[in-house]
Amino acid sequence: MPGYHAPGDATAISSEVMAAVLEACAEEAGEEPPTPFDAHLETHREWAGDHPAPAAVLHRALSFWTRLHGVLSLEPAALRPR
Repeated sequence: MPGYHAPGDATAISSEVMAAVLEACAEEAGEEPPTPFDAHLETHREWAGDHPAPAAVLHRALSFWTRLHGVLSLEPAALRPR
């Protein structure tokens, strides 16, 4: 949303979570051939903060994060705590 800036506490929490995801993905890093998306991530890595992860790890972390959000958003309302 244009002009929106998340509150500082929300940004700090999300940065901590993403750092943990990046660390987990870095531990599982294998030798994979680079993709065009990896090259794109190298120039758009501000969401990764200061983490030195290579593009393949960023790709893996971003894929995990988006799939997790998808699964959680599809969770039936009946299963959500009230």
